[in-house]
Amino acid sequence: MISKDAYMLVDGVLDNGLSFVASYLENKINNPIIITDDHGQIYHPTISHSKQIDKRSIQIPTIVFRKEHYYDSKNATLYYCIRCNKSYAFIIVENLPEQLLCQTIAVIKEAKLAVKCYFTKIYECKHDLKEKLTNLLFFNSDISSQDLLVIGDGGLDKNKLHLVLLQEFEQYEQLSDKQPVCSYAIECLRKRKMECVGIQWNNYVLVILPIEKGLPQIWRELLGYLDIAGYKDSVEKKFDIVTSLGIGRSYPVAELNSSFNEARVALTIPRLMGKKSFIQHFSDMGIYSFVFSQSPENIKAYCQKYLGQLIGENGDADSTLLPTLRTLLDTGFSMKTTAEILHIHVNTLYYRINKIKQLLNIDFSRMDNQVELYIAIKVWDAFNDVFPYIVATETYKTEDYSSNLYW
Repeated sequence: MISKDAYMLVDGVLDNGLSFVASYLENKINNPIIITDDHGQIYHPTISHSKQIDKRSIQIPTIVFRKEHYYDSKNATLYYCIRCNKSYAFIIVENLPEQLLCQTIAVIKEAKLAVKCYFTKIYECKHDLKEKLTNLLFFNSDISSQDLLVIGDGGLDKNKLHLVLLQEFEQYEQLSDKQPVCSYAIECLRKRKMECVGIQWNNYVLVILPIEKGLPQIWRELLGYLDIAGYKDSVEKKFDIVTSLGIGRSYPVAELNSSFNEARVALTIPRLMGKKSFIQHFSDMGIYSFVFSQSPENIKAYCQKYLGQLIGENGDADSTLLPTLRTLLDTGFSMKTTAEILHIHVNTLYYRINKIKQLLNIDFSRMDNQVELYIAIKVWDAFNDVFPYIVATETYKTEDYSSNLYW
């Protein structure tokens, strides 16, 4: 049977928030309390009002998840676990004499339903936010500002800039359950007092970081402050995996898809060049940063300028010419190596090269032409990956020719 106090606390927490039930508990047990989520993130007391707590999260002992309550006699600390569907919330009482344990637990039980109601709503909102972000970012790059502003009301601060950190596993089968990596990423960044949103999808962990006031504004200094290299090393050792990280620039919530697309570009371009296990910020990509800072339509026009009928929807080129040019450029115009990779006779290769020259009206002997074509193909390949809804005129599997990159 639910007591009158329990009903009163539920009404209070719905009307006034978590502080209502926290004040009730502290008055009843005459002791400060801490309320956290299942990751140990502190919801009460708030950082601005707490003199006892100088961090945003605490370590929850593993044993607590298996019991309704656990008393750490060594530290005189009570951990009370409240199940919220598939998640948890915790009420923690420090400096609690053991003789007061039973009566303290009895008081907390009165507040159990109210805390459960509060955190169930929190977890539902977080799940909804992550689900919408996953659908909009991973499945539809053409996101309207209004879409993201609506999402922002659910958990992203519209008054702050945000950047996207996208972590990709080198091999999909490296880790069967990748969600712990996402949780670990959040915990690592919370140590830097960064309240971020983490999403795990397919072979990626995506983290949306708010750029707080006082943080370094220059991206190299920001990455150093956040110790992204240290985080990458730590997560790889902890989970025995190999990953790469792409990082976009900071934007308002309404333009968050721009940071996401930049993070994807920062992952894709180095991979096309055969790199593995890297950290790449979008701003540090030279000509590629400049090109991908343009609109998708202008990027496509840039590629068409140099690749012409090889990528034109109604072009006269056959489907073998673009892969041939790509491989030829990756091998530094080594005819023998290119023919071996494509499994064709050298004479066939020469025929294709002559056909490409005719279609593009280009002189391959000039180094500047080779450089322009090399950049254009990398841009086109990355463009197809990042903006598939705009162009999908060529379907191919990018192979790893890193050992054959001669120029």
